Amino acid sequence: MGNKKIDINAKKGVDVNRVMEAAGLLKDSVVDEQAKKIAELEKLQEEYKNLTAHFEGVCAERDNLAACLESCERDLKRKEKVIERIKKKNAKRMSEKCEVIKVLNEEIVFQYKRREKAEKFVNTLGKAFDLLKKKVEDYEHSIGR
Repeated sequence: MGNKKIDINAKKGVDVNRVMEAAGLLKDSVVDEQAKKIAELEKLQEEYKNLTAHFEGVCAERDNLAACLESCERDLKRKEKVIERIKKKNAKRMSEKCEVIKVLNEEIVFQYKRREKAEKFVNTLGKAFDLLKKKVEDYEHSIGR
């Protein structure tokens, strides 16, 4: 048995033109499907670019927020240090004022004691003066004046 080539045109009932037309339609269908997929892919790529740009914007915003938070934390630490310095200065001033108040209170106590001594001295002088006056009156009375 030899290999005989069968001519396609010789087959009974086969219309080559119709087969070629069907092949062309199949090719067009495949090309259209690939074009749709390419269009979808381009659309997905565009969406990916948009999402990437949005993500980069979000990352930049996050970085800005992080820098802002760090700055706020530094400012809060500085504020706390300033408050501590002010508290220390105020405590020192208050301590100095308390010392002055203590000295003034001691001076007040001293002055009250001094006044009491002076009043006692004045009272003693007044009694002595009254006694002298009485003695002078008694003396003058005794000599007849």
